Amino acid sequence: MTKIRVAGETIGLIETVKLLDDLPRLLNRSLTDAEQAEIINLAPRSLSMIA
Repeated sequence: MTKIRVAGETIGLIETVKLLDDLPRLLNRSLTDAEQAEIINLAPRSLSMIA
């Protein structure tokens, strides 16, 4: 699971595999190989998003 954080506050959790599926739709583009690797490396940690 990966924590989704905004402004330092956890707003939810998402399975890393689901994140790899959903993030390209949110970004409106495909993820690069490097981005996919970083997401996998983040798995037990947090993903911070800018609001």
